[in-house]
Amino acid sequence: CSEVLDPNPKLFSRTAKPRRIGSAFLFDGKVVEEDGNKIINGLKETLEKSSLKDKINLFYLRDPSPTIEMDEVQQADYIQTNGGEEDIGRALELVNGFEPPALLITGKNLESDKPVDTRVGITTFAFLSLVTTIGALYYPNVEPNYIDEFVAGIQSPVLVYLLGTFAFQHVIQLLLALKGGFKISPLPTIIPGLWGIPVVGSAVSINSPPKNNNDMFDFGFLAPFVGFLISYGFLVLGLESTTQLTNAADLAQLPHFELDALKQSFLTSATIETVMGTNVLLSLADGVSSSVPLDPMVIAGHLGLMINAFQMIPTQVDTNGGRAASSALGRFSVGYGGLCGLSFLFLLVQAYRGGSTTLDFVILLYSFRVIFSPEMPCQNDVDKASTARLVALGISLALACLTLSPA
Repeated sequence: CSEVLDPNPKLFSRTAKPRRIGSAFLFDGKVVEEDGNKIINGLKETLEKSSLKDKINLFYLRDPSPTIEMDEVQQADYIQTNGGEEDIGRALELVNGFEPPALLITGKNLESDKPVDTRVGITTFAFLSLVTTIGALYYPNVEPNYIDEFVAGIQSPVLVYLLGTFAFQHVIQLLLALKGGFKISPLPTIIPGLWGIPVVGSAVSINSPPKNNNDMFDFGFLAPFVGFLISYGFLVLGLESTTQLTNAADLAQLPHFELDALKQSFLTSATIETVMGTNVLLSLADGVSSSVPLDPMVIAGHLGLMINAFQMIPTQVDTNGGRAASSALGRFSVGYGGLCGLSFLFLLVQAYRGGSTTLDFVILLYSFRVIFSPEMPCQNDVDKASTARLVALGISLALACLTLSPA
């Protein structure tokens, strides 16, 4: 490693012996260059000329361990050794955040996808759950058998709208990975739901490190946010279409959705009131069941909003929402002691307020931990995502909270 680090003292100068972490090595050091992208790019240029080319990965990141136990004297010494008075603001930021800079060197192969049979099994279960749940919507007053549910679900436009949205979202992530020069799993693992919401999104493993937190943010943020907007469009168009239907025979052919399930989302309920009116919606009920006939786009829109809202919430560091939040706020601000913990608490509160649908999300959060793989940092993991991306994160979290809050 010395042939990579020693020629670049102006980028990263080692200040201590490396610490071994498993098969990797962590180097504490002093940095002069403020731009993390320049540091990692300079080190990679040297790496390309060395014998270690194609053998190691370089990560410029923050390491909390050296400063967690610092007393005031040690902190002052740390500030002095990291640039003196000229860089005191930078050094204070590092100390106060418990995140001094470090360089992590690992082996080249970091792929951590779950076994193919595990991912295929989980996705198959999720697909069958989705199809049969949709199929059951066409039998509001009877108990259909599994085959009838499956046939009705596989033919339903609701399935087409949802799967089309999922596919478009994955294409977005594939293109973002191609643009950023990192590898991801070629197909997503669909995460099954329990009651009310048949699936709660997808898991895509990152198999090689993104260049920086802007790339990581875009990867985690854009797909669920675009899916959210598409789903809201389905909801509005479907409600407008439903208001045009007055023939009882036509209404009987539509899928029927429980009113209580629609109330699980404040955003869905508010949109129904604005576009259609609750009284008009209730007038469509047949008086026998607690469900109402709706255009398939309404159901696909509502389910899509719930699914993508859950994807935007940072429930775990390695979910889409977790990746976006950790990129914009810093990795150590998003764990279970930070934003992930607050997200978990939020879901618990909403489950208590509105019934079991959101509680399902909480159960899934831990029941399907096997789906997610350990997350790797960016090559430049020190510099956070841009301010514009931080604003976008705030907007997405507000929309997700509105969606997952019961009316």
